[in-house]
Amino acid sequence: MKALFRILVITTILTFVFYKYSQNSSAPPPKPDEDATFAEWQEYASEALPRPTKGVSTLIGKSSVDILAQYGEPKRKEASAYGYEWWTYNTDATTFTMIALDQDVVKQVYVAGRSVKTDPFTLGSTLDDVYRTSIIEPEVMLNQDGQLYTLALTDYDLKHRMLVKFDDIVAQVFVNAEQEVTAIRFFDYATIIKLQPYELAYYEGALQRPAMNATLQDEVSHTLTLQAADLIAVQRYYKLLPKYRNNEKLKQLAQATVQDVIQQREDENNVLLPLAERAQTMGIEMTDIAEATVNIEFDAIEMIHRMLNNNEQQDLLLNQAYTHYGVSCLADMCTHIAATREAPKEALFNEQSEH
Repeated sequence: MKALFRILVITTILTFVFYKYSQNSSAPPPKPDEDATFAEWQEYASEALPRPTKGVSTLIGKSSVDILAQYGEPKRKEASAYGYEWWTYNTDATTFTMIALDQDVVKQVYVAGRSVKTDPFTLGSTLDDVYRTSIIEPEVMLNQDGQLYTLALTDYDLKHRMLVKFDDIVAQVFVNAEQEVTAIRFFDYATIIKLQPYELAYYEGALQRPAMNATLQDEVSHTLTLQAADLIAVQRYYKLLPKYRNNEKLKQLAQATVQDVIQQREDENNVLLPLAERAQTMGIEMTDIAEATVNIEFDAIEMIHRMLNNNEQQDLLLNQAYTHYGVSCLADMCTHIAATREAPKEALFNEQSEH
């Protein structure tokens, strides 16, 4: 009888666990067939998970006054290429947050600090956790002001930058090569439709992503440089790696390199010298040095997270041996350079921090 009782208890527990798991696993609504009316597609596009009532996603739609009351003054306020202003809170890696405002209203919130609540997601959780608790589909249809928009996700997106739809907002979930959730970004519908970080189709045809504001090019390039350094610092913190020391000479080398790469793109006869030669020309001597010149991929957030999923570029960002770092962004490209300082050569480095 005791053995039978134990079996019954275990069965009851397993049944309860299965029930709870099934309750948390969401199934997408059935998709209309090809002959469905526009109204039926609108109804389908309006289906979404309830908007979270806790966490940073609740900031979407609030004013700058609300943000100042809750977070205080940001460490930096910076222009974006697409018309909004970034507020960066980077005092502590564990609370690292970036908030984008447009006309004094919060339109985006990006979080990489794991002490910040990102309900219903948890930073540091796994790809499997996201798929178990969310609706993940290769196409996300939004109903905005009575119009239908479809965001299409690639195979890469479904593994590393999923998109989850809630009422009025969407969540972008960043996952690294180790299948670990490293950051979350929330948008309102209007902003993700405008910025198009995914391929986007309008019900009546395709839409074009707005062009970057050329008059802000220098300011935006400076913003991208600072944001990239911030984002790398947070990822190194969670990998228990020492923080990179920003180095002026490496930054100057990165600046010269990205200019040369862009010129080479326009003129194939413009040959880029090997990195070691370019470093030596600028009087930089190290035991080890590496570089990566990459497309910006929409913004600094997208660029850094894509680099984290490229083995060679990830090694540049997260290599324990590298101690110093420089980055420079120009137009649609950034050059990142990391290096190991030789002990006798300290005088060659003018260490500076722009934070």
